[in-house]
Parts: sequence; structure tokens; C-alpha cells
Amino acid sequence: MVWSGRDELSTGYLRLGYYNLDFGNQYTQIGSALGNYISIADNGDRVLYERYDPLLFSRVIEASNLNGTEVVNIAELYIGESITIVEPQMPDFGPFGQSVTFVAKTLNRNSNQVFVVTLGEVPPGVSRVKQLTDDDVDYTFPAFSPDGSRIVAVRSDLNSANPSVDLVNIDVSSGGKFLVTNDLSATIETHPRWTRDSRQVVYAAA
Repeated sequence: MVWSGRDELSTGYLRLGYYNLDFGNQYTQIGSALGNYISIADNGDRVLYERYDPLLFSRVIEASNLNGTEVVNIAELYIGESITIVEPQMPDFGPFGQSVTFVAKTLNRNSNQVFVVTLGEVPPGVSRVKQLTDDDVDYTFPAFSPDGSRIVAVRSDLNSANPSVDLVNIDVSSGGKFLVTNDLSATIETHPRWTRDSRQVVYAAA
């Protein structure tokens, strides 16, 4: 899954598509949306991405089929919830495409926090959206573990006495978290991903 091509609107959002590695690396464009941070469901049927909205000059998170049909705006699933989510970005599918994690701001926090939204059925009275972090640091690049129990993300605390950029492991059910790396700003970690057994994390660093 890729976003690539010409930056037509000078926004950093590009055409979405995928390469089929079983058929001579054939490229197929997904719909006509401009987006980035594309993720694919485990079964390969649905994609999730951050799309630029030229009318509102903002970003939205959408899911669609590989051919760009049956588009769902994820925000429409949690309209009416008690929390106001602002500028969602960097989405990632959970196991079997039944949930989504992303980072966004709220009316109470001007820093990106980690959220999870359930796409399937939820019991009556149960909120569809769950906020996993609520502090003054900035979270980016959240990624579900294959078993769905945890999310790894980049935690950036640049305004403290000891500025840091590290990876944090977040428990989805409890919201509990612990650092995966703890070298403050000696190494700048980014783009973490889980191994298939949910036991290791790979990432880029500078």
C-alpha cells in the first residue's frame, strides 16, 4: 500500500494505491482521493487512510474497498460521543479490520493523543471511541499489535526539563503504558511496527 505521485495541491497528500507483488508488481490506484498513512486490513479487503479535505482544509480518516468504493468516514461512527476529536491522523487497522487507532487533538488537549474506535457492533451504552492517553506530551505513529491487545506509538515530550522522544507500549484494555525505549533524545525513534507474534517492535531511528 502506498501514497505517491505528484503533490497536486501542495499539501503533502498524494494519490493512494497498491502494488500486487503476485502479478508483476502491478500498480492499481485506489479511487481518486488524496491521502497518506495508508493501512490495510488483515484480510486484504479494506484500506484505511488519512485523506485531505480541500473544502474544510483539514484531514479526515476514511476506510474503503481496494477499488475505492464503500467509503466510510470514521468520524461519522463516533458523532454524538461525549468527546470532541480534532484533526485525526496516522490511522492503523486493528486485527481483522474491526477497530482503528489514530492520534488526534481534543478540546482539552492541544497535543496528539491516542484513540481507538470500534468499527463493528458495540453493546448498548458502550462508547464506540476510547481515548487511551490524556497528557501534555505528543503521540504519533500508533500501531496495533497483531493480537489487538497493545498499541505502540512514538511519545514526544519536548517541553520538559529532559526532552525525550521514545516508544511507548499502551495496553488497549486498561490504557496502562510503559516505555519501550528510554534514552530520552539520544535516539529519535519513529514509525514503529510489530512482528507477527506481537513480541517484538521494529522501528526507524536517528
